[in-house]
Amino acid sequence: MNISTPYLTFKNIIHKYNATIEDKSLKMSNISLLHGLRHTSTTLLITDNADVRTVSVRLGHAQTSTTMDIYTHSLKKSNKRQLLH
Repeated sequence: MNISTPYLTFKNIIHKYNATIEDKSLKMSNISLLHGLRHTSTTLLITDNADVRTVSVRLGHAQTSTTMDIYTHSLKKSNKRQLLH
């Protein structure tokens, strides 16, 4: 398999999906790399108040501090939302 095959397949899936959607606000954004899915998934988990240790284990980080260092911006947004509710 060519190294670009997964990337091009992913881009094609997004393009085909977006072609079926009329409302621009519902279209998927163009995630530039498959690694972006990892970041998106993690950000959504943290925003949804998932336990940081659980997220850290899922990512394969040996320490939660690694996860917290990388995703601090998501944790801050999640904390702000909790304070507002």
